[in-house]
Amino acid sequence: MSVRISARRDTLIQIAILMVIAAIALLATRWIISQVLVHEALVKEADHYFSRRSIEPDFQLPDTDNLHGYLGGQPMPEVLHGLSAGYHELQMHPQGQVLVYVEARGDQTLYLVFDNQQVGQLTLLFGLLPIAVATLPVWALFWYLRRRTHRVVSPYRDIARYLRTIDVTAPDLAAAKTREMITSEDEDVRVMVDALDTLTHRIAQFIRREREFTLDASHELRTPLTVILAAANVAQLAPNCPQPVQEQLQIIVRAVQRLRGQLQALLMLSREQAFPESLVDLAKVLREQVEAHSAAAASKGIRFEVDVSGQYRVTTSEQAVGIIVGNVLANAVKYSPGGVVHATVRDGNIIIRDQGVGMGERTAEQLFKPFFRGGDPSAHEGMGVGMNIVARLAERLDARIYVNSQPEQGTRVDVVLT
Repeated sequence: MSVRISARRDTLIQIAILMVIAAIALLATRWIISQVLVHEALVKEADHYFSRRSIEPDFQLPDTDNLHGYLGGQPMPEVLHGLSAGYHELQMHPQGQVLVYVEARGDQTLYLVFDNQQVGQLTLLFGLLPIAVATLPVWALFWYLRRRTHRVVSPYRDIARYLRTIDVTAPDLAAAKTREMITSEDEDVRVMVDALDTLTHRIAQFIRREREFTLDASHELRTPLTVILAAANVAQLAPNCPQPVQEQLQIIVRAVQRLRGQLQALLMLSREQAFPESLVDLAKVLREQVEAHSAAAASKGIRFEVDVSGQYRVTTSEQAVGIIVGNVLANAVKYSPGGVVHATVRDGNIIIRDQGVGMGERTAEQLFKPFFRGGDPSAHEGMGVGMNIVARLAERLDARIYVNSQPEQGTRVDVVLT
């Protein structure tokens, strides 16, 4: 339907352009005929009359269907009296609009009256007819070529339209049969269709392998995490378990629970699934992540300062926000030799500022690229994927990440969730 509408619109535009060209050509033709050809003809007619009259005093004045001549001092229409030499456009009865050329030689004044209605007929004859003869074959050729081009291009449009309908996340992607959807017999089209069909099946196999890997990985990771969580809970219930050990076991339980939630969020991210949303207490999420990184921070002499103000409850995914905040805090601790890391919740946004080594503009531009590690990679642990995960999760949450950093002046990261 859209192709037909587009073709109809293009045809109407072409007709409109032809009409505009014809109108301009007619106006130009009329101007040329009235202002150039007729004027020149009247001047030559006057020269011819005076030259013949000098030889034949009784030479007759012009008197044809569209041209009438009058001499001053002889009977003539009232509207011609008092006209100066040159051209004049007048209304005369019964001709209507006329062009009058007045020329005086010696004691004689000649008045040539030309019927302007003839200009319209000449315009149609010398303007519209040549335009029609010239443009209609050109337009017919263009229309024919357009039809031929449409027949050639339409199979590729069908291919593009079909490819846009394929859901790459569907489990039955391998069932897509491009060659069955496109019925063109053109050999070039068939080659492209076969290539696209092969590519579709290769993508389907790749997605299937990735899905199988994520399912296997989630199962293999969940099992030991479940065992660790169960063992820690049982150890906490032991009657002779010292209080310091119970506190450490509680830390292990919370860490495993967070890890299970993070694993679930990362699996959902890899599958492009929608994150479950709820009303999230950002202050609670921030404090949990600060507590999770407190041991690593304390080992480097880093102190956390948490500040909560304004609105701090936002409808979003708690697991995803926890991963984002956790990765930003981990970077702040990793790249700070000491000092204070400020963690703030302000009006639904999270701000984390450190006093670490900072980074230059070029490093900041590559911060969210996978496997990128700023500074000396050998000086810090990690794979360089944390901030890439942050960027991908933020995109899924429709959040924004702003990084402001200067070398040796620390880094500020704003997580804008509202």
